[in-house]
Formats: sequence, structure tokens, C-alpha cells
Amino acid sequence: MTLRSKSKLHIDVDIEEANARVWRFTGVYGESQGDKKFRTWEMLKGLSTPSYGPWMCAGDFNEILYNHEKEGGRSRPQSYMDQFREALEACELQDLGFFGDVFTWRNNNHRVEGYIRERLDQAVANSQWRGLFPAVRVFNGDPRHSDHRRVIITLEK
Repeated sequence: MTLRSKSKLHIDVDIEEANARVWRFTGVYGESQGDKKFRTWEMLKGLSTPSYGPWMCAGDFNEILYNHEKEGGRSRPQSYMDQFREALEACELQDLGFFGDVFTWRNNNHRVEGYIRERLDQAVANSQWRGLFPAVRVFNGDPRHSDHRRVIITLEK
């Protein structure tokens, strides 16, 4: 692994496999405050260069793509979801899907009326990366001792 860059929002590395194949991975921790989410999307777009090659990103984006990825609490502003989708489109990144529970985060409120669940954690990749790993599987694991589920990515060939 070779470090490309890092910040409080990401860590970006090149991964060179034993067969000399190289691809890029970016771990993401998105801004949680609504008025600062644009920083995450600008960071992603800044990492997206014309010659970036096979690229996969995964982590806590702190945003959902669609309303059905949230249950409980106030509705998510449509503009937040739109900005997330637009950033992924600008970077040519697509959702890799998942197996398991759709909701990767919960607020641990024990009252039914205050309980919120959302799909904040996910994996996305460009078509070049998907071509290298067509059998990729993303599994939303058990939350264990966290308010987030683990996102487990297997690169079966």
C-alpha cells in the first residue's frame, strides 16, 4: 500500500497486488453537520482526476442516497441526498450494493418515537474497478459494540 493523501475526511492509498495489478482505495469519513457536508463532496471530487484508474471508496459517508435508506426522525433534506449523488456521478462512482441489513447506523435511542436508522456506510467504485472485481460482495455486518455496522467487502475472483 502506498499513501497518496489523507485528511480528517479520508485516507487515499494505492494498493499493489502480488501480480503487480494496482488499484486505488479511499476510506471516507464524511462530515456529519449538514452545512459542512459539501466539504466531503468537494474532497471526493478533488481526488477524482482524469487518470485515477480503478478506484473504490468505502466508509461512513454520513449521508444517504435515497429516502428509503432512512427510518425514523425528521426527513432528510432532498438537497443533501442530491449533492451526494451528484458528487458520486462527478467521480463516476456507483454504489456496490450490499447484503444484510439496509441500515448501517442507529442512534441507540430506546424510545420507539426517537429511534432512527440510516444507511450511512457503504462502498462505491468506478467501472474500471468493478471490471477488475466483478464478483465483489459487500456485506453489512453486525453492529457489535458500535452504533455502526461493519461494511465487509470481499473481492472474490
